[in-house]
Amino acid sequence: MSSWSGLASIASAPLRPLAGTTAAATSATTTTSVPLSTLWSNGPVLIYGVRRPGCLLCRDNAASIWKREADFKAAGVSLAAVVHQSLPAETAAFAPEFWGGPLYLDEDKALYRAFGDGQLRTSGLTGLLNLSVWRRILAARKRLGDGGNTTGDSSILGGVLLVTGGDKGSPKVAYLDVERTFGEFKGVDSYLEAARKCVGK
Repeated sequence: MSSWSGLASIASAPLRPLAGTTAAATSATTTTSVPLSTLWSNGPVLIYGVRRPGCLLCRDNAASIWKREADFKAAGVSLAAVVHQSLPAETAAFAPEFWGGPLYLDEDKALYRAFGDGQLRTSGLTGLLNLSVWRRILAARKRLGDGGNTTGDSSILGGVLLVTGGDKGSPKVAYLDVERTFGEFKGVDSYLEAARKCVGK
């Protein structure tokens, strides 16, 4: 994917650093924010838009990406994650145990609206009727145990995108994977393949 109409519209959206950044230490008690474009201003970045930090499937997906951080770094790609709701306890449990890198809060849900071309992509409880969701839950439990909780809004679907060219002043989305049902992603191997192909390392 060489372009994405939503990128320019969200570049100035405010994010509050929560973990893994120098600003995170003070952001809990201030309104410190950075524009979303900060994430790609220094080079290629893979951004994970988390549906809910207490979600077992979200934690599993985050952990699978972060475990390959060294491989992404070797490919010239940094990692960042974004959540859309302020849940301090869940965020503290999410990072750094499942996500060891920068984590930001997108209260305006700008990134999540961009995943849906301007509209929030949602899934109701009927999504749990999908057998594939339960297969993913069982697989995640085998990897992570019975952790996780139901605190927060689970309806807003997340996504993963790879942004390149930001350090050269011409950012573009080189790869996009939107969450189709609860926890349904193409997976970290696809992201790493895209990173190596698009960044050329």
